[in-house]
Amino acid sequence: MRLRSLTLWNFRRFRHVSIEFPDGVVGIIGPNGAGKSTLIEAIAWAIYGHPASRTKKEQIKRVGASPSEPCGVILEFYLGRDEYRVRREMVGQSLSPRAELLLNGEPIAEGERQVTSFLEGVIGMDYQSFITSVFARQKELNALSTMGPEERKRLILRMLKIDIIKKSLESLRSDKNADRKRMEGIKEAIIDESGMYKIDILKKERKEVIARKAEIKARYDEKKTVLLGIEAHLSQIRSELKDMEARLEAHNRLRQRLSGLSRDLDNRRLQLSDLERSIRELSEKKKILFGMLDDEKKYYELKKCKEELEREVKLKREELGEISKEEATLSKEIEHLKSRLQEIAKRKKEVYRDLKLLKEADSRIRELQPVMDVIQDLERLLALRAERERLKREIESIVVDLTLEEVDSLEKERRRMEDERIEISTRIAGISHQIEELEGASGACPTCMRPLADNERISVISWLKKEREGLSEKLEALNRRIKEIQALDLGSVRAELERIRLLDGKIAEMRREESEILDAIGSDFGIEDMDEIKRIRDEYQRLKGRISARSNLNEVFEELNREMIDVKRRIDEVQDRLGAVASGHLSLRKEVDLLENRLSETSLIFNRLEKRFNEIISLKTEVKRLDELKDTASAVKKEIKWLEGEILRVKEEITTIGFDRERYLLIKKEEEGYNEKLRELERETSSIEKELSIVEHELRSIDGAIKEQNRLIELMDQLKEKIGYMEKLEMIFKSFEAHMISSIRPFLSEYASALFSDLTEGRYSGIEIGEAYDIMIQDSGAYYDLKRFSGGETDLANLCLRLAISNIVSGRDEGEGFEFLILDEIFGSQDAERKRNIMRVLEGLSRRFRQIFLITHVEEIKDYIGSFIRVVEIEEGVSGVEIEY
Repeated sequence: MRLRSLTLWNFRRFRHVSIEFPDGVVGIIGPNGAGKSTLIEAIAWAIYGHPASRTKKEQIKRVGASPSEPCGVILEFYLGRDEYRVRREMVGQSLSPRAELLLNGEPIAEGERQVTSFLEGVIGMDYQSFITSVFARQKELNALSTMGPEERKRLILRMLKIDIIKKSLESLRSDKNADRKRMEGIKEAIIDESGMYKIDILKKERKEVIARKAEIKARYDEKKTVLLGIEAHLSQIRSELKDMEARLEAHNRLRQRLSGLSRDLDNRRLQLSDLERSIRELSEKKKILFGMLDDEKKYYELKKCKEELEREVKLKREELGEISKEEATLSKEIEHLKSRLQEIAKRKKEVYRDLKLLKEADSRIRELQPVMDVIQDLERLLALRAERERLKREIESIVVDLTLEEVDSLEKERRRMEDERIEISTRIAGISHQIEELEGASGACPTCMRPLADNERISVISWLKKEREGLSEKLEALNRRIKEIQALDLGSVRAELERIRLLDGKIAEMRREESEILDAIGSDFGIEDMDEIKRIRDEYQRLKGRISARSNLNEVFEELNREMIDVKRRIDEVQDRLGAVASGHLSLRKEVDLLENRLSETSLIFNRLEKRFNEIISLKTEVKRLDELKDTASAVKKEIKWLEGEILRVKEEITTIGFDRERYLLIKKEEEGYNEKLRELERETSSIEKELSIVEHELRSIDGAIKEQNRLIELMDQLKEKIGYMEKLEMIFKSFEAHMISSIRPFLSEYASALFSDLTEGRYSGIEIGEAYDIMIQDSGAYYDLKRFSGGETDLANLCLRLAISNIVSGRDEGEGFEFLILDEIFGSQDAERKRNIMRVLEGLSRRFRQIFLITHVEEIKDYIGSFIRVVEIEEGVSGVEIEY
């Protein structure tokens, strides 16, 4: 695995940074707290998500970033011949996680958990294993030398993942014990308390159940034979009964037919009686009709006369209506003409008055002309004065207690305190972690990993708690001050101050424009508001309009005189016509009254004849039915004769059938007796069938139990064989673990010795890791404990051992393992010469690791590095990077 590039935005102290990683030894330098380790944290966070973060997710996002801005990382790396690109970010106020993974430019996973799971599978290790493989810290190096031999052994085996063999062995033993417990449980399931196998008992019970089943089957067959005999005899009885029921059905059908024919005969005789009575009544009405035919003739003659009178009255009424309409139209025209005459007289007075006022308008226009010449400038002047007064009132309404310089100072103070708050929170978290480690079972110093005595540990814990309390008080004071500044709402204050500045500028500009207008027009003519301007303009326009209309007023006056004469003449003509129309209306009215009287008399006579005519129509309608009734009576007589013959035929057919009711009832009773016997036998047979079903169920249960016993016996044999294999595998694991532990020490010693000899320029021959995993340095042919040597040599020995471990952990096939290594503050107490030697050895290691990242705050190291990434603070609370090759 080789790193290609890293991009961060709003991550910790970095607003936006992009890094292309070169090959070789690459230094990551910069002052403490600038964000050097943050770059390494971002690499792990991109791959493993939040488990790789050293704080809560809220503290990952850069202080000062807006809630809408996302926080994220893009990491590109090579694994074999494939190129991976992972993007992980947190968005929104709730910092919702998002992630996506591309392989050679194609998306292969999306979502926080899916991306992390996929990358763990591809890389082949979780976060803890990843950090152990590629990341070496000074704290970890010190721990190797200060630990006891057994504890050091556990750490090295865990770093090399040899402890996985022990965990696998423990898992194997757990499985073996679980299978033995299963065997004990199976043994209890196949052997009873007396020591007999349950399968033998079940086989014996099976034989007894089979014998009982045979006895029940014999009884069932016996009952079945009797049942078949009864069913055969019952079949004969039912056949005879079926024949008699057919005769009964035919007998009943004929009886029903006879009853129906008798009812029809009675109904037809009654119908014939009613028809004969109706024929006699209609014959009498026919005689009456002949005496009323003269009245019918008179009705038609009078109806014709009445219709002619109605048409004549209608025509006269329509003519009378037309005359009335003409009278109304002429009256309205006279009223309209008189109204027009009054309007003309009124208009003449108005025209005369306007001619008199035109002389006064000329004088007033001459007075207004100077103002009208500069009226637009006056309007602009008054508008500027009104706007200037409004802006003054707006400025007076703004209440601000701070100056712009004070606002800048408070905002700078708030940002500084927020950075300080984050730093103090991180320190408090670190101190709490150190206290937890000290209070644990290890009792080692959390900083240098040196073992502590109980009194030293208690003293350090007490000092750390006091330090934490002091920091907590300081943090609380910072929080109170930040809240005080936030309560001032500096953003709003700054906006109000800027608004006042802009308004003052507008007012000054308006004063200059007012002065220029007054210089141009000379005076404001004592005009104080826009209403007065509007009044002057309206008056001027009105007067100008009057003067322009002066030439037309004389013509209008003459036209009005002519129109008045025409209207008077027309009034006289209409009044003459109205008198003639009123005379004709009176004459026609008398004629209409005479016709209406004649029509009224004729209508009275017609109404009496109409009643007589309706009676004639009714009689004619009834008499028409006489022939129809006679035909119907003849048909009914024929039907009665047919019904009488049909009744005789049905009676003869009933006699022919010869149904014997007593014989039918006797056979019916015999059938019921045999049916009862049959039901009793069926109940007995059903009971025997239930017994047989119970026995068969018992037999199936016993067969199932025998099958389960056979399965358990077979499973027990399988478990015995499996436990045998597990015991053999346990011996293999033990041998493999012993082999790995014994063979890893010489390899680590050989690799670390070569590095140590090179770094010390041959002063020391090498390093030996004993059977108890104690670290020894060879000096003048003899091995000595680390305590004999200086701190610088101890640190160097620890570094060589850590590099040897990293070489083993990451050493897969070319392109498949880790091709980069990260070393954090490894120089410790080394002098300048040793630092140069370390850099020379790291250059040699670049054949194994294509990228070696060296994190340090030691500036002079850059003189020995071909490429380095410098982390710098570009502004307060924000860092950036500078890459030099």
